[in-house]
Amino acid sequence: ITGTVGLLVVLAAPLAVSLGVAGTLLAVDACLVVMLRTRQYRTGSEVLAGLVSGVAGLAATALAVLVLHDDWRPTLSALLAVVGAVLLVATLVPAAPSVRRGRLGDVLESTALIALLPLLVVAVGLFESVRGALG
Repeated sequence: ITGTVGLLVVLAAPLAVSLGVAGTLLAVDACLVVMLRTRQYRTGSEVLAGLVSGVAGLAATALAVLVLHDDWRPTLSALLAVVGAVLLVATLVPAAPSVRRGRLGDVLESTALIALLPLLVVAVGLFESVRGALG
């Protein structure tokens, strides 16, 4: 199941990016959900599948942004540099497991899951359609 969901995230990322900012945020959020869910898995193969598919989805999203939105390139470059630096620093510092980080992961996962629906509503234009019909 993890591999299938990951494959769908990778394949749907360019379509989501074509919807604009909300679609791009939706694709990134879906990738984060796939990666954060790996904290609940017990086997190495499931964790590997979740992490690889999440990273591949983020790469597909970044490539789609580069191809579809020329004016976003400088912003994306700066964002990728900052994220890369933060990840490098975070992985260089060894840390023992802690309850606080586990709870932070739970909060991040819950927030990412809750954000999926509003991002989807805005990305597909349902919010604008309803707002236009009412006002």
